[in-house]
Amino acid sequence: MNLLQETIDDLSLFDKSPDDVSWVGTRKQHFTWDEFCEIANVEYDDGFGTNEIRLDLFVVGADWWLERDDCNGSEQWLFKQLPTKPDLHKPLESPFERDS
Repeated sequence: MNLLQETIDDLSLFDKSPDDVSWVGTRKQHFTWDEFCEIANVEYDDGFGTNEIRLDLFVVGADWWLERDDCNGSEQWLFKQLPTKPDLHKPLESPFERDS
């Protein structure tokens, strides 16, 4: 799997493109999309086993982000978006599922 192509493909799944990326980075540092492209045009094994790509890597847009995910040893991007605030305001009676 090519990390750069995987990233571009995953962006397009959610109607995003590299133009929508604000920054790329980790929890400790950030860099530009162009800087990411310089290091991300690499092949890696996304199959089961040990992670090859850093799990603390993010691609961030205005109200969304991609973060690395490890699903039983298989690597991939996970798309996350800020939730939309519901119109209904009603206090929650209990945090437990069984009380819903």
